[in-house]
Amino acid sequence: MKIKIGVAVGLMSLWFAAGAHAQPAATAAAELPESEPLVRTWVPPVYPAELKEAGVTGDVTVYFIVDEKGAVSAVRAQKSSDPRFEKAAVESVSQWTFDAGVEMGERAAMGMSVRLNFKLPEPKAGLLPPNNSTPHPLSKTDAKADSPPDPAYPADLFARQISGAAVVDYVVEPDGRITGVRLRDITHPGFVRPVLAAVEKMTFTPAKQGDLSVRAKMRSPIEFEASTMNIGERAPPQLALNGFAVRTADGQEERDLCDKPPQLWSVPDVAFPREAAVEGRAGEATVFFDLTERGQPENLQLVSASAPEFGQRLMDTLAAGTFKPAMKDGRTVAVPMQWTHVFALPAADAPENEAAEARLIRVLRSGTAIGTAKGLDAPLKPLWRVAAPYPEDLRASGSSGSAQVEFIIDQEGRVRLPRVVSATEEKFGRAALIAATLWVFDPPMRGGKPVDVRVRLPFQFAP
Repeated sequence: MKIKIGVAVGLMSLWFAAGAHAQPAATAAAELPESEPLVRTWVPPVYPAELKEAGVTGDVTVYFIVDEKGAVSAVRAQKSSDPRFEKAAVESVSQWTFDAGVEMGERAAMGMSVRLNFKLPEPKAGLLPPNNSTPHPLSKTDAKADSPPDPAYPADLFARQISGAAVVDYVVEPDGRITGVRLRDITHPGFVRPVLAAVEKMTFTPAKQGDLSVRAKMRSPIEFEASTMNIGERAPPQLALNGFAVRTADGQEERDLCDKPPQLWSVPDVAFPREAAVEGRAGEATVFFDLTERGQPENLQLVSASAPEFGQRLMDTLAAGTFKPAMKDGRTVAVPMQWTHVFALPAADAPENEAAEARLIRVLRSGTAIGTAKGLDAPLKPLWRVAAPYPEDLRASGSSGSAQVEFIIDQEGRVRLPRVVSATEEKFGRAALIAATLWVFDPPMRGGKPVDVRVRLPFQFAP
């Protein structure tokens, strides 16, 4: 097992690619546009008399802080051509006033620098400093993590050899605290809570702007690699563990098509159709498909299904997935594949570590009612949301529509056993159902204890 961490990189320095279906909700725009402090009033430096009489010229670079109200503090000479000019330069800048700068939508303190020139003849004083003495913000150093994030690898995903990745955005405050944690992308909902919990435990040495500790937008990529492949083994067992296989013709072997088989990357878990679960109907389905050299499943063909709902659920789930593509001679290649999934009912005796879906099927079959979100200790809070994609084969019609999906949020905050309540088009309902399975919530609590709750969620569609 490997967990690869990229710690605290600047927001503009990372490119990351993941499942195209996973798009978090947009954040609100900042109320104020970004800007740097602007001089409101200034006082020219007083030329030291003895240096002026001697015809000595020079310059001083001054560091200072402009706070969120525009006041100047922490003024010091950072370097100078002649130390005898420094006192005059510091006294000058200490009397300046500014319109405060704006960062992250708020007025903020900033570390500044200005170079003051002492030359003869002295320039005439104006309303603003001369162009060669315009103050500007200092460049920032990055915040530094005191330790990397250390997320726990979910046991069920590791057992299935499911690898994945996440990218997390957050802000490191001037005191080193982390705020505004937000997932930018993630390949499987099972990684959501471990990633967020790990990032929120991190501690930082804050970013600096001159002498000032400042806020810094940060981004950490985190990659989970479940492969236990030893050197000399041909491939990890991930495909077989999850019911996938490279499809070969008679007399053909997998190595004829690829020397490195594809891997699951962002494939949703298959949700048991609720009606079949309640009625006690198990089943299975098999789908043939072509995996492109970009890792996209195409030309899906339902080969067999013990009931229509099992086949349709497998087709819809696969259509929302992406893979790491197969490799042949060092390049990506397309390969034919198949997927067989068994929809198994819970065993007669519940195991101690029973999966959440199996436990909930058992609850529903017993006739026990699962309550709504009314009366929870706190409103439901989504940690990760996914927009339902518009069905491509409806795009030409230009029609808008909607769907409503009911599901159970389990005690871990994961969505289980979704069903379509209503939809203006069947395909809208199916797309909404798959999107809903990817949502993750803070665990619902009632009386201080985690509970399962039943929720209905509307989705809107426009081409």
